[in-house]
Amino acid sequence: MAAKKITGGFILLSRLLLDSELFSKPPHYLKLWVWMLLRARWQDGDGIKRGQLRTSIKDMQRVGMYKSGNRTTGEFSNDQVRSAYGWLRKTGAIEMAETGSGLLITVINYDTYQTSDSYSPDTIRDTIRDTIRDTIREPIREPIATTEKRLFKANTYGDIKNPDTIPDTIPATIPKPARTPYHLEEGKNKESLVAPPTSKRPPSGNHQLFISWWHYASEKTQGKPYLFAAKDAKAVKSLLTIHPIKHLVLAACHFLTVDDAFLNNRRDLPMLLSQINRMPGPSDPAHNGGTKYRAAGLLPPEGVKLENWRFYDTTPPDKEFNDAA
Repeated sequence: MAAKKITGGFILLSRLLLDSELFSKPPHYLKLWVWMLLRARWQDGDGIKRGQLRTSIKDMQRVGMYKSGNRTTGEFSNDQVRSAYGWLRKTGAIEMAETGSGLLITVINYDTYQTSDSYSPDTIRDTIRDTIRDTIREPIREPIATTEKRLFKANTYGDIKNPDTIPDTIPATIPKPARTPYHLEEGKNKESLVAPPTSKRPPSGNHQLFISWWHYASEKTQGKPYLFAAKDAKAVKSLLTIHPIKHLVLAACHFLTVDDAFLNNRRDLPMLLSQINRMPGPSDPAHNGGTKYRAAGLLPPEGVKLENWRFYDTTPPDKEFNDAA
């Protein structure tokens, strides 16, 4: 029986996308990127070239829409769209130009990773590793020194299915450190290099202050420690460019405590970044002046500034702190 033909064309996606920085970005970044690939011309026509598309901010906002029952919702905000395509431009994935008929987007290296020949074993090292890695900023990997290692790496990403080409052992591609770190050398007093477990070091700077507060507030509301990753640090950096820390903490309090089925098991920093424009503003009645957050222990007591609040210290406060409160 002949296979059914699928109309509408297709695009190619490399499995390296799973290891790329793009895959760790908020969900709307990836959705807009795939949408651009799907909308780009596969051949010259309509006054634009292969790998280009015409669009507008409004078109990209509509990419986020989805059905919820009989209601259509989820349109991306203006800020979400601009942050996504701004990052894609910065990383060299696309180029963008304003024209009389809207925005003209050019997908960089479209020919390379939308051509099946680029994925053959002979071009994995030069094309897949270099071109696609540079386009979506996959973390740099160790050079592939031998044919056996190249075949092994190709099989890892699923491009080669012949098990006979895989070495018996995993090649050691990660170099050993040039020297043993000082604190791991024999005879060194390791304990002297570690701060006493009872010492309390207050957070310094808004970035570290918010991270410390988030660990505290997340565990308090979710009932388990928060596992911090590299993508969380990037999310915090972006969040602090959107809101001052006091407004950000209020928004985060709402994010951690609001009754929302969509956010269940998704209350992490990247999700907060993707939802930040939907959080109530600092003067919104939903915050109730912060009273309910104080009652939950998420904000400092009345009269205590956030930067002076020692939520990170589980020991009883001293007299000076009581007086300040």
